[in-house]
Amino acid sequence: MSIGYETTTIDIIDLPDIPESLPYAIDDFSLAFHLGFRNKILWYILHDTKAQYKVFRIPKRKRGQYRIIHDPSDTMRALLERLHVKFLAPLQDELGPHVTAYRKNISTIDAVHQHIRKCDVCDNIDKAITPAPHDCPKRGVYIHMDLRDFFPHTSRAWIREYLQSVGYSHQVAGYMASLMVVADIPNPKYKKGAKDRYGYPARKFLAGVPQGAPTSGAICNLVANARLDKHILRYVKQRNKEDKVSGEWAWRYTRYSDDLSFTCGKSFSKEKHRKIVDDIADIIGKSGYAVNGSKTKISQDYHRRKLLGVVFNRDANYQKDEYLRLRAIVHNCVVNGFEHEYEKAGQISADAMIPWLRGNINWVNQINKTKGRKLLNEFDQALAKHEAQEGG
Repeated sequence: MSIGYETTTIDIIDLPDIPESLPYAIDDFSLAFHLGFRNKILWYILHDTKAQYKVFRIPKRKRGQYRIIHDPSDTMRALLERLHVKFLAPLQDELGPHVTAYRKNISTIDAVHQHIRKCDVCDNIDKAITPAPHDCPKRGVYIHMDLRDFFPHTSRAWIREYLQSVGYSHQVAGYMASLMVVADIPNPKYKKGAKDRYGYPARKFLAGVPQGAPTSGAICNLVANARLDKHILRYVKQRNKEDKVSGEWAWRYTRYSDDLSFTCGKSFSKEKHRKIVDDIADIIGKSGYAVNGSKTKISQDYHRRKLLGVVFNRDANYQKDEYLRLRAIVHNCVVNGFEHEYEKAGQISADAMIPWLRGNINWVNQINKTKGRKLLNEFDQALAKHEAQEGG
């Protein structure tokens, strides 16, 4: 007497080719395991990621404009922090030096320094002395461009496509992509009763990356590097060859989040500069992104060059008018207290203003130690006064 099946078939499946530096997640159970959550918790969050966020607006400098911030729940924050550390951080470490935002041990100063040229004449003369006329790579051209709606524009489909290119299956890449987006972005093409290209009802809201989640900066970096940066770097290499420039005179490119910066040690005609901008805009459009045309700037050697709040015509320095504005805010906080000044500074509360102001002062201190130390001393006075009032 025989027990069991007379014939047995074995289906051999192809396991995904995932890099050794990344967790080996092949389904929802293994993904939940690597994130340190039970599978049912993972699916509870996946069912409605929007419910895991509190949404609020903070005003931008431009009057009437706001930035939408998503504050994740404690559970969502813990999950996304683990997702970032285990899955995204190893991939971020492999990015080139042209990507300077949201990366460990890389600051905005590193982005600026890549565009500061060395000159045998200018670098060996006192700053108070005007050097004699000479060919100087510091006097070339600087082009700044900005991507429109960088975070919400990074869609779930883009993220899934990128994670699949890394080695994860369509299923697992889809799970991770769903965790990193929120479907609350109004679809500008939505019309009642309209169908999408697959015949399903058109979506009223699109899923994009929220600002405020621990994974947002990293995943937008990685997707933009795969979709956009590689094409721009290829174009920059082509420009250097066509313009016959190298070394300190060569074209250079960096991207800090949605800020794209291009510099060259030589200047060309206005027509050629505009042609280069159009070429880059064409690359950006074909990659799926959009250019914020109002922020496109072309600076010659006689213009003040500003990148991420740093002036770098000759060497890196903090912008004077911004420093005076910050100094006035700090002084007013010493006199009136944070409670009376936070709204003027565009902050939601005094408690929110303190880390914001400290961060801005630390940024000045990185660029200019003398100015930064003066601001830090005044800030400490304002903070001591605030803590004394709170304690009383």
